[in-house]
Amino acid sequence: MESVNRAEVLKNWLASVGKTREELGLELGGVSKRTIDNWCAGRPIPETMWSKVCGLMNKPPFGYSSVVAVPVRFTESEWQTVQRRIPEGVDVEVFLRELLLDETQVIPRAPSTVYAAREPFA
Repeated sequence: MESVNRAEVLKNWLASVGKTREELGLELGGVSKRTIDNWCAGRPIPETMWSKVCGLMNKPPFGYSSVVAVPVRFTESEWQTVQRRIPEGVDVEVFLRELLLDETQVIPRAPSTVYAAREPFA
């Protein structure tokens, strides 16, 4: 399984939801800003804390007035391929959501060319 850069994931998530390190520390039960700073600088994040952070990341960002859910179906083989690509400690929904948002925001393409232009996933 690929190694995830937890520091980068944490910093990117904090920036994307507009949350400060102090706010995150409070949500994690009183973790100090300095500890969060250390995590963001690349120091190891304890598994129990990483699990809590991942749980917070799964919540919709504050301000969402509604959520649109879209069912996605995979064959068993496709699902196994997807699971192998998800970094350890990252929720499936978070991974797929970020993948889709990255795809639609970074590389704008006409709908008819999206699949033809992509590298094979497997």
